Amino acid sequence: MAKAKLALVLLGLLIGGCAVKPPPTMTCNFVRYEMEVAVPPQVAEQPGQMADVLRDELATPASEREDPAVTSMLFMSGGGEHGAFSAGILDEWAKRNGGKLPKFQVVTGISTGSILATFAFTGDTDDAVAGYTITNETQLLTPYLTRKNGKIEASSFAKLAKHGAVANLEPLRQRIHGYLTDEVLGRVRDGHEAGRTLLVGVVDVDTGQAVALDLGEMGTRYFKAGNTPAQKAQIKTCYVEAIAASSSAPMASVPVFIDNRMYVDGGMRFGMFSDEIGKAIRDHAAAFPPLQRASVYLIANGSQETSPHCGKEDKSLCDPPNPPTGGLEGAHEKWEFMQLAMRSERILVNQVYRFSADKVRTEAELSGSPFKYARIDSDVDTHVYTLNDPVLGTGTKTCKEWTALDKQLLDPLQFYPRYMRCLIDYGRMRANRDKWGGA
Repeated sequence: MAKAKLALVLLGLLIGGCAVKPPPTMTCNFVRYEMEVAVPPQVAEQPGQMADVLRDELATPASEREDPAVTSMLFMSGGGEHGAFSAGILDEWAKRNGGKLPKFQVVTGISTGSILATFAFTGDTDDAVAGYTITNETQLLTPYLTRKNGKIEASSFAKLAKHGAVANLEPLRQRIHGYLTDEVLGRVRDGHEAGRTLLVGVVDVDTGQAVALDLGEMGTRYFKAGNTPAQKAQIKTCYVEAIAASSSAPMASVPVFIDNRMYVDGGMRFGMFSDEIGKAIRDHAAAFPPLQRASVYLIANGSQETSPHCGKEDKSLCDPPNPPTGGLEGAHEKWEFMQLAMRSERILVNQVYRFSADKVRTEAELSGSPFKYARIDSDVDTHVYTLNDPVLGTGTKTCKEWTALDKQLLDPLQFYPRYMRCLIDYGRMRANRDKWGGA
């Protein structure tokens, strides 16, 4: 997931010399497509397999499509707990669209977007919301790192050395397993057999390449005649492992081994799936008149902004009306390697996601394809949400205030339950305000 807190230095400095034995590999025989693009500019663009897959899907004539009136692509980024934003948008989008989402021709997801991709593909938006409605982050991960009074406990270091990550995603796996009923997988199969595509993005650590894993084909395989209960269980586990792999941010969570390959979070390469999206959009636009071109929907599970950091020893210099960085006055605080490393990582990831989003936007606009885009704006801090939960309590606060309360009461590593509830509600508000579906 997105927030790889403490990972760079804890694992680089504290356990840099420790090797971790991988678990037995899952045999899945996934249909996979490479998403590499040749380095410019000495040769013409050489797309990987992904461009051909997307182009072929979008080239389906209206007479052969499941719903001739709808040809659209949905791309969802990574972002950890911020996937709650997409869950809110999808749920309200369906409500505004007569109770159902469009039958997207192509759905892709990276990291937290991979968790949402199946729900978007099948239209199960209630499950999308439920997946991000938690009361404690242990419902999604098992931390190896523990803190007391805001400080890492000494016992954590041995666990980090043993496991090679800050946490594992076993609770998330079990949660996804619970949602993948035969009915849901049946809808995945039906969509795949109707010519629609469901993909999640991962990175093959051994080759360094970004790869798309075909969940639609895996869902279809689940219903193959003659499958024994054990074979069906294995196929479902493979489906879940692909999502876990896409969500496994390096060092924040344990990598996933499928078909004797080591996979990690697809967001290492692409924030919005693949640069080859752009080529597919161009080719599609060239083949179809304006009214028949695919609509392109992009949801970024984050703000795509890098928040300013108060760099002053005297933090009051950063209070309004002063600049949030403290401006030119006052002594700068001492810098630490860990703080600089994590700050640098956030800036770098933010820029990768910006490039990816802008690539999709530019190609859609230049080709004349309808384009709609959402990201978390700064108004999320002041969005007001009323919580009423027997575990988390009741009250009316802004999302920023709910975050502070989560920090005070739970001090989670990555997932802030009250903030996530507020973010779901914020996503619903944005879908209404920005007219996602309906008039």
